[in-house]
Amino acid sequence: MIELFRIAVKEVFQDNFGLQTAECDTLPEHEGFTAVIPFEEDSRHYEASIWVDPPLIENLSRILLEDEDPDEQTREDLTSELANFIVGHAKMLASDRAMPCSISTPRFTGLKKVDREGESLAFRIGDACLVMSIGEPRG
Repeated sequence: MIELFRIAVKEVFQDNFGLQTAECDTLPEHEGFTAVIPFEEDSRHYEASIWVDPPLIENLSRILLEDEDPDEQTREDLTSELANFIVGHAKMLASDRAMPCSISTPRFTGLKKVDREGESLAFRIGDACLVMSIGEPRG
């Protein structure tokens, strides 16, 4: 499933936002916007978390909303919607491969450092980073 998330991030950013991604070797140390989205694959429950560099959220706000100075609520909403967009695309990719998968509603979880639990994928998008982590749901 992690490979489907890798493809989903690249396709979402390239096809929908016109932004290129490159894989990152190191995880960022500063705080970023975070959201989680539960999903189920083959009757197993997981949680996908997304960590987004603040400059990337601001760039997406310019691209999607033509908003140069998004407020906190807009940044939070964009983080959750980005998680939904990426995980939804991964769900579609799984469906194309006859892998049953379902997703739930994303939840904004705050401004935090990168979560280092579970499998992680780190991407460089321009001068900013995005990190996707997949793991067991937390109680």
